[in-house]
Amino acid sequence: MTKSKQIYLINRFFCAQTLVNDEKIELPKEDNTSDICTLSEIVITTQDVQDILETLDTSKATGPDCIYPTLLKQASLTIAEPLCKFYNLSLHNSLVPSQWKITNVITVF
Repeated sequence: MTKSKQIYLINRFFCAQTLVNDEKIELPKEDNTSDICTLSEIVITTQDVQDILETLDTSKATGPDCIYPTLLKQASLTIAEPLCKFYNLSLHNSLVPSQWKITNVITVF
């Protein structure tokens, strides 16, 4: 199997894991001129953020210091643009808030 076929299959797999409607979005073409991709090259749109907020599952549990998904979903029109600016600034500067790196993993048997 060729490298571009592998990349296509991996992209399709990860696209299938989301509830965001991506029917009209084409996967990126493989760029043979550069093998280096940096965070600063990623651009998130306000519509991307809004789409994700609107697909949040409000029945899922949240962590102890989290904002409830119901609130995020209801406020999606208002908060999508500021969140978009924040995410793009974070990506452009290649900095992620330290609180986003903390996790609480609970094993479920």
